[in-house]
Amino acid sequence: EQHASTAAGVAAIRELGETYRFSVQVTNDARKIEENTLDKYRAVVFLNTSGDVLNAAQQAAFEDYFFDGGGFVGIHSAIETEPDWGFLTDIIGTRANGSSPVTDATIKVADRVHIASENLPEYWERTDQWYNFTSNVRGKQHVLATADESTYAGGTMGFDHPITWCQDYKGGR
Repeated sequence: EQHASTAAGVAAIRELGETYRFSVQVTNDARKIEENTLDKYRAVVFLNTSGDVLNAAQQAAFEDYFFDGGGFVGIHSAIETEPDWGFLTDIIGTRANGSSPVTDATIKVADRVHIASENLPEYWERTDQWYNFTSNVRGKQHVLATADESTYAGGTMGFDHPITWCQDYKGGR
């Protein structure tokens, strides 16, 4: 059964597709990630995924796709997906080591000129489950936004708590 936040995420991505004129194909079938099937996509989104979802052949196909210029977007619990797959850890840059309960927090947009964050206000409120990470991605990835831990309970990252970041990595993005 699909969680309500996943359905909302799919709807939001579809709306972005309509606005910015890209098509969206939704599946929870890992068999879609195989050799010669990914090259028609500009990006693969892991939306609220977790655990071991791909077999070794699917992981290899995804790595080939990524190294050939493919894109990856990990949303929310994607940080918990394939925890033993070093490649995914490399492209994400860190892993989760706990989280807050669902609560309100203030987000500070760190890069107000990047295309992904240019239309956001400098500070804004969100209700979410805020992940803590094994390491800070700053210096490895390009940080777009941070959570202000003084505005909620359960944060362990300190004054610099990245929550949105990006990078170009070994041919992919």
